[in-house]
Amino acid sequence: MFKKCNFESNFDFNVYFNSGVFFCRDCKTGHDFFNEWHRLWLHCFKCGISTDQQSLNQANFNMNHVIKELDGIWNCQLMHAGAIKYFHGAKIIHYFATHIHEKFFLLANNEYFKTIKERGIVNQKILDMLKTPKTQFSLNTRIMLMDTKLYDYYDSAIFGASRRIYNTKFGIVLEFILRRIKIFIFTPIRKKLFLRKHNVFI
Repeated sequence: MFKKCNFESNFDFNVYFNSGVFFCRDCKTGHDFFNEWHRLWLHCFKCGISTDQQSLNQANFNMNHVIKELDGIWNCQLMHAGAIKYFHGAKIIHYFATHIHEKFFLLANNEYFKTIKERGIVNQKILDMLKTPKTQFSLNTRIMLMDTKLYDYYDSAIFGASRRIYNTKFGIVLEFILRRIKIFIFTPIRKKLFLRKHNVFI
């Protein structure tokens, strides 16, 4: 998308900004930045791109990197490595996660947004949830410490492909076969090797 718009900022990413949260003074620099961002967004729109991050980062590039990064408490992106340390003091929780079907943050449920849009009000249930946002997580949410290799795996094309296969009929059959092989062949072999290695006798 950057290439399509002839933007050169993609070769200069020390930090990539996602246009989530801004704190700006009402001054000439601020006005110039937003005007430049809007001008570049209109240019992107003509190129068939409606998202605003490309124009944002190019505007920052054109204006000599006027944007400085806010502390993580102002945009605590829970799905990203290292974000959990900001959670306790978080002012804004960034719960968006496109690659998960079930949202781990309960307030991300589309039904709530649909209700607000259709009725034009925020009902009592949603208001009560908003009072304690740091407790609004799905019951199957957990924190995992992942080494770099595992993190890279979850980000890989192989993981994406295997996840899609897993959710098909073929995937169900394949998982059934592989699980039986694991239970009845690999696990007993591993157990014997472990017992032999540690001289454990039952």
